[in-house]
Amino acid sequence: MSQTATIRVADLIGSSFAVATDDAMRVHEVIKEKLQKGEVVTLSFEGIDMLTTSFVNPCIAYLYRTFPAEVIEKRLRFEGVFPEDKEKIDRAKERGREFYSDPALFESLLVASDH
Repeated sequence: MSQTATIRVADLIGSSFAVATDDAMRVHEVIKEKLQKGEVVTLSFEGIDMLTTSFVNPCIAYLYRTFPAEVIEKRLRFEGVFPEDKEKIDRAKERGREFYSDPALFESLLVASDH
């Protein structure tokens, strides 16, 4: 049976505002370390009053660089999430799955949109 770890975002970043990319990367690294050890991770947003996509995207979407989607879906859980924030998390997961499954295609779309 896998060990379970709960990461309380507010405690880790020392704020009720999850908005800064550097804070997101700090949380991302802790999640990544625990997943690499085979742990099941619960990411708790209890105590978070503001959650932005600039936090959620690097925190969660970047996990898809390192782990297959199946690992993230099975071993990363969320609690204490407001409904409007759940949408942000779901979009970040979707973006991570899409981008890291075919980064060359995603990059070509970005380049094409610049012209």
